[in-house]
Amino acid sequence: NHNDHSVSHRIVAVNIRLNKDVTIEKLLGRMVCKTCKHEFNSANIMTNGYLMPALLPNPETCSLGMDKCNPIMEKRIDDTIETITKRFVEFEAKTAPLIDFYSKKNSLITFDVKKGVKDAPDLMKLLLEN
Repeated sequence: NHNDHSVSHRIVAVNIRLNKDVTIEKLLGRMVCKTCKHEFNSANIMTNGYLMPALLPNPETCSLGMDKCNPIMEKRIDDTIETITKRFVEFEAKTAPLIDFYSKKNSLITFDVKKGVKDAPDLMKLLLEN
C-alpha cells in the first residue's frame, strides 16, 4: 500500500536572522580584490557570541597562484550606510507580512546566525528536526 510508506512533513518557512548592527558592519566591510575579483570582508566580529572573523586575502590560497597574488582591495561602491538603510527598509517591509503569516500558522522556524557559514550544520540539524 502506498500510504504505508508515506511520511507526513510539516511545511514551514525559515527565517534566518542576523542582528541588524552585525549585518550592517559586515556589509560595510565587503571588499573586492581588483586583481583576482574575489570578494572579501574586513569586518572582524568576535563579541557577544558572534564568531565572524574577517575574510582577508591569502596569497597561499589565491586562485591566481602565490606568485601572482597582488591583492588590491576596493570597497564596494554600493555598500554605503544610506544604501544599506534603504535595503533594510525594503527587506523588512517585504518580509514582515510573511513572518507574520507563517508565525500565525505555527509554521515558522527562526534561526539566529552567530558564525556565518559555520552555522550551516546547526541550521541543517534544526531543519531536519522539524
